[in-house]
Amino acid sequence: MPEQESIHQLQTEIQTLKIKDEFRTKELDALMKKLSETSTKLNTLSENIGRLLAGQELHKTNDNEVRDEIIVRFNNIPPNQPLGITDGEPTQEPTGAATEGPVATSTGGGN
Repeated sequence: MPEQESIHQLQTEIQTLKIKDEFRTKELDALMKKLSETSTKLNTLSENIGRLLAGQELHKTNDNEVRDEIIVRFNNIPPNQPLGITDGEPTQEPTGAATEGPVATSTGGGN
């Protein structure tokens, strides 16, 4: 009967190995699925980063144009076109700092 015990023990070990193999196969399938999902997300992220970089280049040009306009305004150079129309007459931006009026003569003391 020792042979039957040995055969039974061998069958038990084979069954255990099959169970472990099945479990590892399921784990491997789950890991492969996660890897595939992660790869898809990384591809999407890479595409979005590419779009952001392309957009950044476009906005650098616009930003430089705005900065140029701010420098022009800061240096108090009047625009080429009137800013508005009052009573049918075009009005232009003043070319110098205010030296008269309530703002220029105010003694301060604000809140």
